[in-house]
Amino acid sequence: MITVGVDFAASPKNTAACEVRWSGGLATVDRLDAVVDDRAFLSLLDRLPATGRLGIDCPLGWPVAFTAALRAHGDHRPWPARGSDGDRGELVWRATDRWVRERLGRWPLSVSTDRIGVTALRAAYLLDAWEATHARIDRSGVQGPVAEVYPAAARRLWALSPVRSVPELEERLAVRFAAPDIRHACVVSEHAFDALMSALVARAVDLEQTGRPPPALTDLASVEGWIHVPINPIEDLLAC
Repeated sequence: MITVGVDFAASPKNTAACEVRWSGGLATVDRLDAVVDDRAFLSLLDRLPATGRLGIDCPLGWPVAFTAALRAHGDHRPWPARGSDGDRGELVWRATDRWVRERLGRWPLSVSTDRIGVTALRAAYLLDAWEATHARIDRSGVQGPVAEVYPAAARRLWALSPVRSVPELEERLAVRFAAPDIRHACVVSEHAFDALMSALVARAVDLEQTGRPPPALTDLASVEGWIHVPINPIEDLLAC
């Protein structure tokens, strides 16, 4: 089993990817790419085995109320709730953001109002390019190769230190590194470490050890995206 984690950014120089091989009760970090340009990202998807998973630290969609408001604005139709403030939160937060907020007590970044929206534009462009010659990506992450992840939330829910710590992962999960330079990169680079964390969450997604969209939100998650956060201890990643 192979999982890939991508700490995604608007700039390739801040985008890192990490590949983890799961075999014989071991998690081995086989590969780390410190700079991932557009072509390299698409190559990651192409190389992913049929049973593999890719966890991407980036929103995969926007709030449906936000996109509807933009369409109305572009067509000179009334802005939603014209004449009143309305519920502006619907324009700011996705269903998955609210779900995470209820469980963690903190909001993820807003894809419609924070700078992460620029990052999401790059992801949308690249995933659309991949879909043009492959299958449609399930943005809910329940089916298919791609799932949206949130490394900071995973650290908290797995009771890991908020400060990156490779020794902690080696102790808790017996993570191994195929080469010393890969380990060093994960020690010194937040991007590399978050790519590793994203690959670990991708494993949790594959094992159905993350919170899935409830039935009432399934259709919405397939459009807006869904943040997968762990619900089992990190040690359970080696249980299967």
